[in-house]
Amino acid sequence: MKFYMTKGLLSLVFFVTTPLKAEYSALDVFVESCRNSGENLNLIQTGYAEFDCTQNQQIPSETIQMYVEMFESSIKADEGRYTDDEIKTRLESIQNMSRVMAGKEHFKCRFKLLFVGNDVFFAPNADVCKRRSSREQYDTNQWRLGDFVIMEGSPNRGGTSANFISGAMEATVENKIIMGHEFQRFGRMHKSESYYTMLMCMELQDRKKFQISEGAIQEFKGKMKEKNYSFEMAGTASYDDSETATIVEVKSGSQVLERFWIDTSREYICPLIQCFDERGKIEKECKSSNYFFHEESGLWYPENYEETLSLPFPMKSVYVLNRETFRLNHAVSDNMFAIDISPLTSFFSKSQI
Repeated sequence: MKFYMTKGLLSLVFFVTTPLKAEYSALDVFVESCRNSGENLNLIQTGYAEFDCTQNQQIPSETIQMYVEMFESSIKADEGRYTDDEIKTRLESIQNMSRVMAGKEHFKCRFKLLFVGNDVFFAPNADVCKRRSSREQYDTNQWRLGDFVIMEGSPNRGGTSANFISGAMEATVENKIIMGHEFQRFGRMHKSESYYTMLMCMELQDRKKFQISEGAIQEFKGKMKEKNYSFEMAGTASYDDSETATIVEVKSGSQVLERFWIDTSREYICPLIQCFDERGKIEKECKSSNYFFHEESGLWYPENYEETLSLPFPMKSVYVLNRETFRLNHAVSDNMFAIDISPLTSFFSKSQI
């Protein structure tokens, strides 16, 4: 499957990055990094990329059993919606899934993702939010939810989602958000408690336009003070051989809660984000490298992105972008989201495994 995007700039984006001043504090640098995040609708309206994903995970047997019991309880709670044969098929699929999860610690696949409307997180506040995604599975025995996803419009505004499993020739169409691999986030501010606290301090209309007002900044400062959090400069660090990032740490007393490497000369990108638990161990790390300058959008993006999680079980995901296919802020034809999928009642099946 191949996606073609029409040539031509969707719109000229003028977004001025505030230069770093000598008197800037660690909090100022953090706020500017939030302002330049990948979710900023002033920076990015459309995008397309092809990228490989390699994932390594270690799932404890008790965690697998917990998921199995959760899925089984959900299916049994909806017994009135399905026939006995359908319930049996679903329960068998759950058992098959558990066996695959237990025996599969590594898989690799290739994604293609086209979007209009930037990040799904902002879908409830966006007029249009479209996704088209496909996945070529290298490990054919790996359990998965789907190969093809389309989400058009905000579900809160009557939009629909389609999830199509090509191998099983099944599909569902529902009013809900299907999260994709939002590659425009890679290498920029995201996935930290402080960042989402900042977002929550923004008014809905400002969040839609991604305008961080002085009032929102003051409210954010108040929330950080309530939690006894402080922002401190912790020197500089080198990345991509010769580039320099400013280190900003979020602390509670002497304990480091979050650490951000922020390059103030490249739109406040974040080559490293680390979140720590109460024992000082890293529970989440987002590392980006091999940044390249994308001339059409005027933005810096990493060719390599790694995300490591320790909870609920150890997992590392490595993404490698194909620079040749990378597009931002291009015109996208509505025909790219035209597809005829009839909703089928059966979602789980043995052929999905």
